[in-house]
Amino acid sequence: MSGITEAALRAKRASAPRFWRDDALLFIEVRSIEDGRAVCYAKHSHETFSIGAVTRRRSEYLNRHAREWIGAGAVVMMNPDDVHACNPVADERWSYRMMHVDVAWLTGLQHELGFSENHAFRAFSQTMSTDAELFDGLNRLHTILVDDDTDTLRKQSAAITFFSEVQNKLNPAVLPDHDASHQLTRAAEFIAENCTRSLKLEDICEAADLSASHLIRAFKQR
Repeated sequence: MSGITEAALRAKRASAPRFWRDDALLFIEVRSIEDGRAVCYAKHSHETFSIGAVTRRRSEYLNRHAREWIGAGAVVMMNPDDVHACNPVADERWSYRMMHVDVAWLTGLQHELGFSENHAFRAFSQTMSTDAELFDGLNRLHTILVDDDTDTLRKQSAAITFFSEVQNKLNPAVLPDHDASHQLTRAAEFIAENCTRSLKLEDICEAADLSASHLIRAFKQR
């Protein structure tokens, strides 16, 4: 009897959604499910931009007028207010990770990446991708975000890096060339002078006079 009870409890835990939120990173929240067989959704939409990865088995994915079966390795994207649904195929134990991103934050990132500030959020035309780098990047970000031992600065930087990559892969803008050597020097000096306290990305950006996405991109290139 105890074995049956323990098995039932494990199954219940596997089918229960897991949420991650952080008061220091209010622009993003994460939802994941290990066993989605008992989790079915009617058509719905979100106010956020949503992006997720199927990590095991298959599901039926509906987004706007597209309907298809997708499997492990697929990345799905839902623009704000896109009507969608994603449910398991037959009795397959599919699992997934989903991120919901604040539209204002993502719009600000789009502006930093080259889109005109006179325009609001630029929607993504693709609803699904099987790009391996995109899939791996989403899973790396998920691991960083849910890790209690990872500091806020790294989580914020990882989120900006990943969503910059999403933007550049799926919805690119043309960025002007810019030599950021002097700004990087100021950023490095600020970090060195303040390394004994908890650093905020916003403070480093202010010291360097660079946007967060530009600062991170310049550091990686350097």
